[in-house]
Amino acid sequence: MPFSSPPPRVAATWNYRRAFERLFQLRLPHQRMLRLSTSRWMSSDSSESQLGERMMNFEEYRKLKRSLKWNVGVAGIPMGCIAVGISSMANLHFMLHIFDTLLPLEEITPIIGMDPIVFAAVCGAASGMVGFILGGAFFNAVWKMVSKLPEAAKNEKGIEQEPGEEEEEKPTFSVTMSCHKTLYDVKCSFDYTNNAQEDYYLLKRNTPLDGFISSCITVSHEGNPLEYKGMIVYRKAPNLKEFVLVKSGETVSASVKLNDLFIFNSDGHYTITYNGPLKCVSKDNMKAQSVGAKMSEVEVEESTTLLMDNTVLLSRPCRR
Repeated sequence: MPFSSPPPRVAATWNYRRAFERLFQLRLPHQRMLRLSTSRWMSSDSSESQLGERMMNFEEYRKLKRSLKWNVGVAGIPMGCIAVGISSMANLHFMLHIFDTLLPLEEITPIIGMDPIVFAAVCGAASGMVGFILGGAFFNAVWKMVSKLPEAAKNEKGIEQEPGEEEEEKPTFSVTMSCHKTLYDVKCSFDYTNNAQEDYYLLKRNTPLDGFISSCITVSHEGNPLEYKGMIVYRKAPNLKEFVLVKSGETVSASVKLNDLFIFNSDGHYTITYNGPLKCVSKDNMKAQSVGAKMSEVEVEESTTLLMDNTVLLSRPCRR
């Protein structure tokens, strides 16, 4: 069977759809989010869906664009008619005898090389087009305004919250670290400050508060990391004794000897870094759910540099 090319109109429609779909795929994800309008006459989808925000597929996007194109055209018609009316009134005001058929031809003065009636018709058409465009632009602006979700009803991830639902305050802890070398030891002290407005239980596990710091502290010498030689402990789920209550604005402190955890073989500059994360539970959640409450993580990072000499005098770690 010989191959027959599709009619030009079918081919043009098919190419237009492919190009439109390709442009849709190139749009960023946040540009494909459908914000359902609070006004039913603004969006055809608002009668079927609740106010919200979700990702559109291609067919929904195409349907919405067609609906908006139609609504923009309808909204531009009144503005176009108003502009034509204003243009006609202006022509009648400045050209009183424009429709006077008894006026001799020699008394008719051309305007920009055109008969006054032709000029009035051109002005009316141009004014109508400008009004039509402005009406559509005004509709677009209003649609975007009423289609945005209230900022107060969104959390930081852009998800709508239920009315009356309050966003839970996120814990904020800061860590202050200070280190110094004595003749036989390298000592570091750590201050944990609760900067939130409510009280939190801070998990001591894997922090200097517990003694077993594991990987929360790293030490490097001239850019080369030192191997951790301290204790490695495998434990079950934490119990209440492994938490310390830190009230709002309060600070808890702890100190460790780094030479019990790392071997300092050479003199020179050492970089000591604390890199969390801290795990904590709000006081209210701890009371309601005991230790089974979901813990929040707070990323913290603090570093300092020490110039050390006579490192051969430092005591060495002892694996237990």
